[in-house]
Amino acid sequence: MSEPSQEKRPDWNANLYDAKHAFVWKFGADLLPLLAPRPGERILDIGCGTGHLMAQIAESGGQVVGVDRSQEMVAAPNWSRTRNTSFFVLGLAEICPMIP
Repeated sequence: MSEPSQEKRPDWNANLYDAKHAFVWKFGADLLPLLAPRPGERILDIGCGTGHLMAQIAESGGQVVGVDRSQEMVAAPNWSRTRNTSFFVLGLAEICPMIP
């Protein structure tokens, strides 16, 4: 198994992201009918950000695991944690060590 990346991670402003870039997760929400999450289904949200889309998936009963590179994003005050969600702060190298 590879060692976790020690590279400096960029700083993110979760409040600014929610205020100025909410269109990102809102566009993703349009795809929820295609995803059609079912109760008990496990779904991985890579780049979960502040968790808005994860919360919508969890409302369907799906078990959602969110992964984001930014601790600031997953620690945002508006982060929606339900019984069907969990999150991790990892970079792509830790998620998929085989990708060059």
